[in-house]
This record gives sequence, C-alpha cells and structure tokens, in this order.
Amino acid sequence: MYDYVVNVVTRFDFGPSFQYRDRTVTDVIMQGFPVTLTYGFWSFVVAVIVGVSLGVVAAIKHNTWLDYLAVGISVGAGAPLRHGALFWCWSLRCGWAGCQAAAGKAGNGNI
Repeated sequence: MYDYVVNVVTRFDFGPSFQYRDRTVTDVIMQGFPVTLTYGFWSFVVAVIVGVSLGVVAAIKHNTWLDYLAVGISVGAGAPLRHGALFWCWSLRCGWAGCQAAAGKAGNGNI
C-alpha cells in the first residue's frame, strides 16, 4: 500500500486499469483531460462574463429593481438553475445518472 501511494504521489502512476486491460489508469485520465480542461475553461469564461455583467448592473443601478434582479439571479436563482441544467445534461441527455429508470429509459452503463 505504501508503494502504491508513493507511486501515485511521485510519478502519477495509478497502476493498470481494470476495465481497459491493455492501458493504465493514467493513460485513461490523460485521454479525457483535454476535453475536461476545455469544458472547465469555457465554464470559467461564461461564469466570469455573467458574474461581472450582473455585478456591474447591480453596482450601477444600486437599490433599484435591476439591482435586486441581478442579485436574485446571481445568488438566489443561480444554484437551482445550475443544478437543474446539470441534472438535465448529465442524467437525461447523457444517460450518466441513475434516474434513467424513472424517466422510462434504460441506462447505458457509462459510469
């Protein structure tokens, strides 16, 4: 166990994959890393643009209905909207979550 932890920390070596017998876990991670990095980058860009825009509107129109709307969108409605969008994307669109049976669809075993 000690050797495994040392290999993970020092060489990023997670050992062989159980699902893909001819590949290592590091190879599987590195294959998907560019896509993950791209999604993370664009999510950050959109979050900064929307957040800064709402912040500027709230600052310029202080104590008006636009201020309260911008704060309400960014704080109050932000989390439910994000969670709803993620739920829709991951479970219903991609079939990655376990709610496929509730939606009347069979899961495809991606996880």
